[in-house]
Amino acid sequence: MTKHTLGFCLNRYPDELLYSLFGRYQEVLRYPADNDLSQSLFGASTRAVVDFPSHLENFVSTLPSGHPFTVNQLINGGTLLPIYVPFSRHEQIALARNDMTHRNGMKIYGRLGILVNQRQENLKFCPLCVENDRKEFNETYWHRPHQCPGAEVCSTHQVLLERSHINPRNGGRPSYYFVAENEIQIVPARPIDLSNRKHIILLNIAQDISWLLNQENLAPGLNFLSQNYRRLLAEKGFAISSGRRIRNMTELVNCFEKFYGRELLQQLGCEIREGILESWLDRILQIGTSQKSLNPLYHLLLIRFLGYSAKDFFSLPLEIKPFGDGPWPCLNHACKFFNLPVIQEYQLIRYKDGRPRPQPTGLFKCGCGFSYYRLGPDKLPEDKFRYSGVVERGEQWEQKFTRYWNNSDVTLCEIIKIFRMREKALEQYAYHLKLDLYRQGTKGARPIDYSAQDLTQENASNIQKKYRDELLEAKSKNPDKTRSYFKKKYRKAYDFIYGNDRDWLNINFPSKKNKIRNPKKVIRRDWEEIDRELAVLVRDVGQRLRNDPSRPKRITVNVIGRQMGQSGRIQHNLSKLPLTKQSLDEFTETYAEAAMRRIDWTMKQFQEAGILPSRTLFIKKSGFGFGIGNAVSRSKEIQEAIDIALGKLESIFRQD
Repeated sequence: MTKHTLGFCLNRYPDELLYSLFGRYQEVLRYPADNDLSQSLFGASTRAVVDFPSHLENFVSTLPSGHPFTVNQLINGGTLLPIYVPFSRHEQIALARNDMTHRNGMKIYGRLGILVNQRQENLKFCPLCVENDRKEFNETYWHRPHQCPGAEVCSTHQVLLERSHINPRNGGRPSYYFVAENEIQIVPARPIDLSNRKHIILLNIAQDISWLLNQENLAPGLNFLSQNYRRLLAEKGFAISSGRRIRNMTELVNCFEKFYGRELLQQLGCEIREGILESWLDRILQIGTSQKSLNPLYHLLLIRFLGYSAKDFFSLPLEIKPFGDGPWPCLNHACKFFNLPVIQEYQLIRYKDGRPRPQPTGLFKCGCGFSYYRLGPDKLPEDKFRYSGVVERGEQWEQKFTRYWNNSDVTLCEIIKIFRMREKALEQYAYHLKLDLYRQGTKGARPIDYSAQDLTQENASNIQKKYRDELLEAKSKNPDKTRSYFKKKYRKAYDFIYGNDRDWLNINFPSKKNKIRNPKKVIRRDWEEIDRELAVLVRDVGQRLRNDPSRPKRITVNVIGRQMGQSGRIQHNLSKLPLTKQSLDEFTETYAEAAMRRIDWTMKQFQEAGILPSRTLFIKKSGFGFGIGNAVSRSKEIQEAIDIALGKLESIFRQD
C-alpha cells in the first residue's frame, strides 16, 4: 500500500486539543466516510479520542516536509497527558507516551488508572474564548484546559464554562470529529462571583490545571509527593503511622469536607464515600507504595487543602529538609562550642528494615563526642536549639561532670543548674562513672559539714549499713506498707541498696511476685469441667452468629470469645481446653469461607427483593472489604463464585 502524504499542514491554535485540530482537517478534506479521515491521517481505522489520541507517529509522517511538529510536541501541547505526568510513575508515563505514539490507544487509560466513569463526557467551552477566537482566527476551537477533569471555570476570563451538547463517546459516530465552530451555540457568559468561596475554589483548580498543562517534563516522582503530603499533613496536626495511614482519618475527612463542602466535592465527582474500606483520600496518602495512578484532580484538591497552589507545591525542594539548612549547634553544656553551629551534617534515623519513620528523626553528632536526636520537622528557628534525647554525652561532658561532682564547694543544686538534669539522672551518671555517691554538698546552698578526710574514710560498707538501717527502721514503723511505698518515700536509700545490695533487699522487702503463697489459699481449677462448659457456650454462640440474618461477618476465635466474655481465658488456655478447641474448629472460618457465606447471603437478599443486580451492585451489597480481605475478595475463586451467583439469579428471574 502506498503511504499517503498530505499536501498541506494546518497550524495548531494556542491551547488547541489535537482532537480539535483533527476536526479541522476533517472540515478541509471532507471525506465521504468517517473512517476515511482516520485512514488518511493515521493509516488505520481509529476512534476520535479527546484526551489521549494514538497513532501520532503515523500522523506526523503524513505531513509535508518542513512541518513544525514532532510527536512529543503534539503530546505535550495537544493532549491531557501533562496533567497526569507529575502524579504518575515514570514508567507508566513512558508507556503511555509509547501507546500514543504508536497503535495502543486503548491501553492508556488502564496505565493511568482512569476509570470509565472518570473520562470526559460533554465537551465544554468558554463563551468569551469563543468570541475572541472568532475575532482573531475567524473560527473557534476546542480548548485543552476546558476539557480536563475538574475544569469548571475559564482561568483566562474567570467565567463559568458551558457544556456543549457534544459527547464524543456517545455520539453514535466513533470516528467522527465534532468541530467546535459548527457545534457551539453562543450563550451569555456567566462571570464567577469572587465573594463566593465555591467559585474561588473552582478558579484555583482551573489555574492549577492551566499551569500544569504548560509544564514540560514536570516529574518529581511519587516519593516527592508522598514525603511532602506527609510532612504538610503532620504540620496541620494529622499524625501518620509507619504504615502511611492517617491515625485520625475521620478528623481529616471532616476537615477536608468542611474546607470544600460536600456539595462541591460531589459536583467534581470527588466525594468521600462513607462505608467503604478505602476512600480516594486514603489511597492518595499511600501513593509511594501503590502501583496505581489516581485522578490528578484528587491531588490538586489535596494540595489546595494543604495551603499550596500547584506552582508553589512543585516549587518545594526535591530534597526534604525536616531540620532546615546546616550547620547545626552542639548542645553539650560542657563543650566550648555550646550553642554554636559546628555540626555540618546529620543522619536520618530509619527503621531496621530501611523504612523511613513516620516522624523524621535526626541524629546529630559533635566532634566533642556529644550526640543527640531530635524529632522533626523543625517549625521555628529556635527548634535547632532543642533535642528530644541524648544518645551519648562524650568524654568532655564526663570530665566536666566528674570535676564538678568531686568538688565539695559545688552544691548539688548548682550541678543540677549547670548540667540541666534531675538529681536522679545525675546520681545515675555518678554511679556509671564509678564516682562516690555519698558526695559532699546537698540540694541546698550549704554543703554537709564533713571534712574531706572524714569522707574518704567512710567507705562503701559504711554507706551500705547506713542505708540498710534507714530502710529497716522505716519498715518497723510501717509494717503494713508495700515495697513500692519505701521505693517512693526513701528513694535515695532504696536506689543505692537496689543497685548495690539487691539480694538483701529481696529478702527483707520481698516484692509481691517473690512472696511465697500459702498452699491452702491456692485455688485448683478443674479444667475438665471448665472445658465442658466453654465447649457448650462456643457451640451456642457459633450457631447464633451463623444464623444471624444481617450481612455475615467472619467468625473467628476472637469474635466468639468476645461474644462469650471469655476471650482472654480461651486464647491463653486453649491447650487445656480440647473440647472447646473442637467446637471452635467447627464454627471458625477462613477469609475464603466467610466470603462464600457472604455471597450466598447476598444472592438470597436480591432474590427476596426481586432484583436482578449488576455485578457492581452485587459486590457493593456483599460489602467485601469489611471483615473480608481485599486480596481474598479479588481472588479467582471468589470472582467465580460471584459469577455463579449472578448466573443463578438470572436463571431464576428468567423463569419468572
